[in-house]
Amino acid sequence: MKFVAWMMFLLLAAGCASQKPPIAAPKWSEVPTVVTDAMCGRLRGEAISGDSEIAIVETTQPLITARSMQALGAIYNRAGSPAAMSQNMDSLVNPIPVRVTQLCRWKPVAAIDPNAHDEMVLQLSPPFVNPFAPQEAGVLARLSLAGRDAQWYWVPMAQRNGVWLIGIVLPMDLHEG
Repeated sequence: MKFVAWMMFLLLAAGCASQKPPIAAPKWSEVPTVVTDAMCGRLRGEAISGDSEIAIVETTQPLITARSMQALGAIYNRAGSPAAMSQNMDSLVNPIPVRVTQLCRWKPVAAIDPNAHDEMVLQLSPPFVNPFAPQEAGVLARLSLAGRDAQWYWVPMAQRNGVWLIGIVLPMDLHEG
């Protein structure tokens, strides 16, 4: 019995020792084009035409909410206190400019125009560490028609040798309304 307890202790200690500490969120002065390019690729993969103009809000938006954290947790099959997580993260992030290239036909806008009923608008959150996968950071993305009927995405990132790399952009199951 002591042998089994000792082995369990060693396995637990080894598991704890091998876990890396959480990473820090990117400290960007602007959201780099790699993020908007990744979203462009995802939208093209969802059959949004290359000729379609997509409005993009020029600064990051407060998309980190209890509901968006709950949807992010669902991607990772994890749960927690989304409200507490979103409050803690909102205090750490400030709006930053969003940089775009012409890979997509982006139309920078200051804010969503609710009167442009058929205009696709992309909003991005500031980067933050994923509370469900602490070795990963990312950005939330919200694509809507003039602020309605939104589809949400998670743009995961990992740092390798000092460079932030983008993973596969994942759709989120988040229904507004």
